[in-house]
Amino acid sequence: MILNSFSRMHRYRQSPNLRKMLSEHKLHRSDFIYPLFVSEQLKDGEKAPIDGLPGVFQYSVESVLDECDRAVSKGILSIILFGIPTVKDLKASKSYVSDGVVQRAIKRIKSKYPDLYIIADLCLCAYTSHGHCGVIEHDEIDNDETLLIMNKIANSYAVAGVDCVAPSGMMDGTVQSLRNSLDSANYSSVSIMAYSAKFESSLYGPFREASGVSDSFKGDRKGYQIAPTQYKEGLMEASLDFEEGSDFVIVKPALWYMDVIKTLSEEGPLPVVGYHVSGEYSMIKAAGKAGMIDESLAMREAMLCLKRSGCSLIISYAACDVVCDSI
Repeated sequence: MILNSFSRMHRYRQSPNLRKMLSEHKLHRSDFIYPLFVSEQLKDGEKAPIDGLPGVFQYSVESVLDECDRAVSKGILSIILFGIPTVKDLKASKSYVSDGVVQRAIKRIKSKYPDLYIIADLCLCAYTSHGHCGVIEHDEIDNDETLLIMNKIANSYAVAGVDCVAPSGMMDGTVQSLRNSLDSANYSSVSIMAYSAKFESSLYGPFREASGVSDSFKGDRKGYQIAPTQYKEGLMEASLDFEEGSDFVIVKPALWYMDVIKTLSEEGPLPVVGYHVSGEYSMIKAAGKAGMIDESLAMREAMLCLKRSGCSLIISYAACDVVCDSI
């Protein structure tokens, strides 16, 4: 029987078409969410390369539409927006204004692509002068004051036409606070994609450059992000977000925390979104540039592994470029 089983698997692998037909996991463009950085600091039509994220750019409100054109032409169905303001302060006051950079980008993109599913990252870090994810009082994050500001941001995004908000600050009670605020303002249709299992990782460096936080940020986020040692805590945070009304849970980083993804996908009730973060992306790009690996094959393999681990959706900077079975 062992020999026969081996022979059967050997026959399965001989034909390229049969290998595709019997593939247990396939990548489709509908699996991906494409991150886009929109900067108020850029002039009309400009885009600026990000050194730590090869092939990724910051866009002006005008030029981001060109990248949306490319994404839609590739078959991408969803984007997530990150904003970089011109002015920052202690209370992130530019994060919730009606003419903010993300608010304007949502309106502009929706006017051309009404069916594109737009998610807006919801955090204070890019808007605060200190680069932390919340309001700081007496050298500590003021959780409740931060939630009040996050509610204002979510409502301003909803007015602009966003489909989903993605709170990434890891404040206690975030999802319940946002759900109540959005529902009270008659925006019950706006979904919440919570960064439920967001770990205090060493892999966020290139993102902080991309989001304009690296120059101002000092210290660490150990007080409100999950330590890499805490597997059960990640599951507990996801469970709390489900109870509070989240529609999705994000695991971030994705590749290095596939054990969390696997458990949540098998035991949890919500779709699991894996965030293939900047450090994970940049390592593959760097190794490819050095000739150590085939970058295209490695990126596809990484995405397939995330799909296999249980991701319903994948946030990745490679969304437009990774080879897929279908658009």
